[in-house]
Amino acid sequence: HVCEDWVRPDITKADINWTHICRAETPEEAIVSTLIAQDKGATNVDVNLLYLKPVYRNLEDMSKIYKSFKDIGTISVYYNGSVSQQERLDLLKLSVEAGAGGIDLQGFMFHTGSTLTTQTAENVKYWEDKGYDMSFIDARPVETVIDPSEDAKQVEYINQIHNLGGKVLQSAHVGVEFTKEQALAYGEFINRRGVDIIKIVSTA
Repeated sequence: HVCEDWVRPDITKADINWTHICRAETPEEAIVSTLIAQDKGATNVDVNLLYLKPVYRNLEDMSKIYKSFKDIGTISVYYNGSVSQQERLDLLKLSVEAGAGGIDLQGFMFHTGSTLTTQTAENVKYWEDKGYDMSFIDARPVETVIDPSEDAKQVEYINQIHNLGGKVLQSAHVGVEFTKEQALAYGEFINRRGVDIIKIVSTA
């Protein structure tokens, strides 16, 4: 069912953020599991598109998912998987066209291989010359792109999502422990891209 008075949810407005992780294979499964979670108090749902069967990865079927809810934030996630990076980016964008409140954009997007290779002295100096504290690079975080050209592609993509009406949560599983100062510097560097929410995962 599609809510007649549906409006795109604002994923930044939840008072208490309890996120339901949805790993449904079909739109019907996604709708039922999310409605149950919402009834139990969930304020956001991560719709993991990795699990959605390819036959449903289209505007019509995805709209059935995202436009079936009111008063709950909907965030599209597509971590890794067998498809190309560009296919994942395209599907995340399609989800916003279908009504998702926003997407989870991984910190290494627009880079292939280890992001540590982007953390060169030249790239660090580029950002330091622009006034940014790059002390977080000393910790050698993964999933962290600082190459200016790749960074610019992320900014462009974030703008595209905003132009479609969605918001962007940028996540980075950095795999290291930051000092408080490094964490703040990292957050300021990511925030500069224009994202709406920042998620930093240090070590499990």
